[in-house]
Amino acid sequence: MSASHRTRLTREIPPRSQQNVTARVTLLSTHEPAEDVMVETKQLKPGLYVGRTLLPTSHRDMKVCVANTTNKPQLIAPGKCLGQLASVTLLPSKGETTESTACT
Repeated sequence: MSASHRTRLTREIPPRSQQNVTARVTLLSTHEPAEDVMVETKQLKPGLYVGRTLLPTSHRDMKVCVANTTNKPQLIAPGKCLGQLASVTLLPSKGETTESTACT
């Protein structure tokens, strides 16, 4: 998938905390992704990390978890790339059934 995740506004992440940051997906095609996607963990700068996040198929107003492990507030500038999107396959929850196939 050719897309990246970017912040919309400047955000300050307080020391030793995590926050959900609103972001948008920058697509390289006019079609929204049809499959489930996630953004992988990424270090934005020393002590500031993007958490792995499963995302909806829409591309606006997504929430991505960012953690600040330092003792100082950290800023995330508008337009900052939070990471590349990756396609994922969701497994059924416990108790859910899927189509069974016969093993031979």
